[in-house]
Amino acid sequence: MELPGSSGPTNPGLLEAMRLMSLEDDQGSRARFYRELLNGTFLVPLADESRVRADGTLAKGQVNFVMARSEEGYLYMLVFTDMRAVRKWRPLAGGRTAIMPGPAMFKTAIENGIEGIVVNQRHHTGATVTRAEIEALAEGLMPTRDAGSAREMQKIAEKPIVVRPPSRWPSITLADRLKTDLRRFPDVAEAYLFEIARGDGVPHLTIGLRFNRMLDELRVGTIVETIGAGMKQLLLEREYIDLLPLDDELLREVQAAVPPFYPA
Repeated sequence: MELPGSSGPTNPGLLEAMRLMSLEDDQGSRARFYRELLNGTFLVPLADESRVRADGTLAKGQVNFVMARSEEGYLYMLVFTDMRAVRKWRPLAGGRTAIMPGPAMFKTAIENGIEGIVVNQRHHTGATVTRAEIEALAEGLMPTRDAGSAREMQKIAEKPIVVRPPSRWPSITLADRLKTDLRRFPDVAEAYLFEIARGDGVPHLTIGLRFNRMLDELRVGTIVETIGAGMKQLLLEREYIDLLPLDDELLREVQAAVPPFYPA
């Protein structure tokens, strides 16, 4: 995953949705925000003793993610769209993070009794997802508010994840650097370049990695950060490429859409 000047998920569609919602918080901007939350991948700060399950969720009873406490004593889960937002919150380097898809993040919050999720704390367009919204989104439902503040539910997670060939390719220099860095990690069996979106969400240009064996979260993070560090020097201004480990379900979708570019 890559963002100029950092490594990690980028979530440009979600950042734009949060910016628009900060200007006008109406039903349209909220709906876009919810879609991008489900379509996004997040960085969740962890304590060293936390354990991450194979589906990306944090195991109940083994979780020690970083939380904020409200004045009323409620606990809020902190998540971030990208490494730049993490560093705005925690300027000094250090600490582990889990790479967590939106649906897994909501499932983790529900299982652990979290009152809300704070997206990009200390960011000028940060946002908070309430417990009611978490419960709806965890079930693939979009919370909306009518004039009486009653919540209606609309199915959105049933909208398919769309994987398609990329509309553009990175520069030859960047592609060569990627292949060189990938060769450093024998655990990476294949790499794919594609665009991915949920329903009518903003498509993300993504590099997907298939590993030849099950790896722990720390090893996956090391591979992602190393490859991201090599990419950041070669990305153009405002160029975004996500880097995503592929689970079995997403791998099938990707393989049906594009061939691997690595090994070539």
